[in-house]
Amino acid sequence: MDVICDHLLAFLKAPTWKTFGKGWASRVAAVCATAKAWAAGTVETQPLGLASGASAKAPLSDAKPAPALAVADASTVGGIWLRWLAATLQQVLDQLSPLSYSSELIGKVVAGLIILSAVLTFGGLAYRWYAASRRKERADALDLQVTANAQPVCLISSSSRPPS
Repeated sequence: MDVICDHLLAFLKAPTWKTFGKGWASRVAAVCATAKAWAAGTVETQPLGLASGASAKAPLSDAKPAPALAVADASTVGGIWLRWLAATLQQVLDQLSPLSYSSELIGKVVAGLIILSAVLTFGGLAYRWYAASRRKERADALDLQVTANAQPVCLISSSSRPPS
């Protein structure tokens, strides 16, 4: 058993060992101790996490909240609104240009608004994609089902959860 556990630890010593090494080492030690106890017949078969004295999974209330989608929606709408404002200013400038010289300042303001609107719109859409994918990953990790209004619903009844 020790040889197998040593090979597993050697395999796990990846570049992320500094971050996750303690947790991995403790899990391998728990698995190894449980395997030795099972092989010796000194304990009855139990789930691995509980056999080594570890507690059950954390309750759902301890999970980090999913990223808010409102920021992405507000940014996208703001970008679209700014694009509309830039287009309106450009139309006003085009209508006034025959009457007087075009204002260089208004042209720069319009260009700035167009760039800002593009950044806000695409940034909002990118953040919406990121937040939706994180929400989906979170729901999958917590065994949640996302309903139509994007509110997670627990798939595990409280009676089937292990005691906390």
